Amino acid sequence: MMTDTTERALAPRVGTVGIYATGSRLDVVRQARALTGRVTLGGASGKRALAALAAARDLYGVDLDPADYMQRTKVSAQIELFEVDWEARQRDLGLDVVRSNGVHVGRKDQRCLRHAFTTPVSSGTVRVVSIEDWWLRDGLPDLLAHIRACDDSLAFVLANCFDPLDAVGAVDGLRALLDTTRSGGRRVELLRADVTAIGFAATGGSFGTIGTSTATRHHGLPLSNRAAREREVRLRSAYVFVPALLSWHRGTELGALSQFDGAGITGCDCSLCDGRDLMRFTGEWNDKVPTAISDEAHAHDLHSCVALTRRILASPDPAAAWIEACQSAVATAAGVASVYKVRLTVPASISAWR
Repeated sequence: MMTDTTERALAPRVGTVGIYATGSRLDVVRQARALTGRVTLGGASGKRALAALAAARDLYGVDLDPADYMQRTKVSAQIELFEVDWEARQRDLGLDVVRSNGVHVGRKDQRCLRHAFTTPVSSGTVRVVSIEDWWLRDGLPDLLAHIRACDDSLAFVLANCFDPLDAVGAVDGLRALLDTTRSGGRRVELLRADVTAIGFAATGGSFGTIGTSTATRHHGLPLSNRAAREREVRLRSAYVFVPALLSWHRGTELGALSQFDGAGITGCDCSLCDGRDLMRFTGEWNDKVPTAISDEAHAHDLHSCVALTRRILASPDPAAAWIEACQSAVATAAGVASVYKVRLTVPASISAWR
């Protein structure tokens, strides 16, 4: 348990927030970089995008998460993946942050946890560890012990089928992880996150990234057949960030507010929307959302998340500003439910900050 004195000593440092992107669309990467100044490319498609940017001599503001932890392999096979020397490749390209390939640590897997923190990485490399949410709760003491015994800078990715911070105590575990890692002055990152990346940076994390899609807002684990079918149905409507609720919602959910003119929460002042209403995303299609609609929704997400980041991190007390924003989102959702009888859930990754 950290003392109040230790917490006060750690409080002043405020980190930065960038965007996490996969895919080979360089226009998306460059748009995100223009807004935030920093884009982290992830996985196999991110490596291809990195190669294209390198060929164009356009690597400013770009770094890489090799993301080998995304491989669907057992631990014995996963260990062999480290034969690919992506650390050297990143250094050859002159990237200002160099990350390891990464290891995924499944729940209760003590052997893999030990491997994740002890497999050799070169000097100056940020060690990447993907942890299932169980380690933020029941496995937290063992996780923190390995963090204390490791001298490297660390980047964490949270893994689950859905929201890895949904369980009771998960956000508290994330904050304990952050405090333990940064207590020695090390760089500590949270990759593939949603707006939790802002709270992470506001409370002392060195760097956090917000994913440009649902697939890049955590390390998604395999879905059950039923969950996969339900997901296909949900993909028929746009998924948009609602600033008043600090969270993403399906357009069909927002459509329930159409008779109430959006209940005062669907107007958006981000630089893309410029006052236009998010109710324009309430349509539903038989197959999937048209590309033009999904692209506009993603652009809105990017602009509004960047605006939120700037507001929180530029405040005199970013940590307090983040907690206040979370409390406001919870209160807003409760007010909509009470007055209009429409339930728009604010995730636990927001409501648990206090």
